[in-house]
Amino acid sequence: MIVNNFVQKSSDCALLLQAIAGHDSADASSSKASVPDYSAQLNRDLRGVRFGVVRHFWEDDLPLSSEAIDAIEHARRLTASRRKAR
Repeated sequence: MIVNNFVQKSSDCALLLQAIAGHDSADASSSKASVPDYSAQLNRDLRGVRFGVVRHFWEDDLPLSSEAIDAIEHARRLTASRRKAR
């Protein structure tokens, strides 16, 4: 499933993920772990949070939109550190 075709805001994404996450009795490989409240994390301070962007996909395969690049740069400004990984 490509989530970005269904949502426009992070709050929409949190609601969608809340709905599709969790155990599926028809899928033996699905996790039985409890599902966190994703919406509750939306206003969390990002300092100290690590996030990843798979560079290969957006550098070599599919260019990112300007909005996505702006979001990545904004997240970099909010977090204290940055490092490259391959």
